[in-house]
Amino acid sequence: MKVRASIFILFIFLGGCVSIHNNTQGTAQVRDCEKTHELLNGVNWVQTSAEYRFACHQAFSNALACVEQGLKDPNWTAAIEQTAGYENLPTAIIVDVDETILDNSPFQAGLVKKNIEFKPEEWKVWVNKKKAMPVPGAKEFITKIRDLGVRVFYVTNRELEAPTVKNLQMVIDRKITAGDVLCKNEQDDWGSDKTSRRMEIAKTHRILLLVGDDYNDFAYLGKVSPAERIKKTLAHQSRWGSKWILIPNPLYGNFEKALYHYDYNKTRAQKLADKYRILRTEE
Repeated sequence: MKVRASIFILFIFLGGCVSIHNNTQGTAQVRDCEKTHELLNGVNWVQTSAEYRFACHQAFSNALACVEQGLKDPNWTAAIEQTAGYENLPTAIIVDVDETILDNSPFQAGLVKKNIEFKPEEWKVWVNKKKAMPVPGAKEFITKIRDLGVRVFYVTNRELEAPTVKNLQMVIDRKITAGDVLCKNEQDDWGSDKTSRRMEIAKTHRILLLVGDDYNDFAYLGKVSPAERIKKTLAHQSRWGSKWILIPNPLYGNFEKALYHYDYNKTRAQKLADKYRILRTEE
């Protein structure tokens, strides 16, 4: 009896850490639930939390108000790349695509379930499926911007233009054309730094607003340390929340790459070690 009671208590103690089920031979299989993926909490937050939806709708509501204010002020421009003489140009906004307009959390969830890191070939498969749905509030925001007579440019570091345009047409706005979407490497000087593409748009349009989920969607910071990234951003702080609107993305971005010094050849374990080293504790 004491043995049975001890086993029962042990199972209660482990209940939060393991799951037990029978296979076809009737033997118990135990899975250690502590061996999980870095993206798990972030994906769950994006896919299930009320707070994420709150944050996105709040951001897009603020963004719309900023555009309406900008339309009233001919001197208003959001782009640091805008040069003199822009006051009478037609108006536009620039938005990023991934995790700003399109939600790719199902792709990230797949990485979690497979327990693998991001792989370009897997990403291409996902993009070609054209299954990304809108970030909460994005479709409504784009519709209202178009109703104001403001053009929307989608500046993305995707390299697959055709499926990207089609996905956007399917879930955001059927009027989107290839000319509205500026992909990475579409032209020789259009690299991962989006500055040249913002400059191209600024030649023909007064840019009222930038919307993105990564600082590179607003200004290029370079491959610098987390501390240096923060220091550089302070130069543009007056634009935050008025001309630059950030959509929350806890899944990936340059903030994370800076933690492992942009060294993509590092192993998963090495990247994790770098992330642990930078943590601040009360000590």
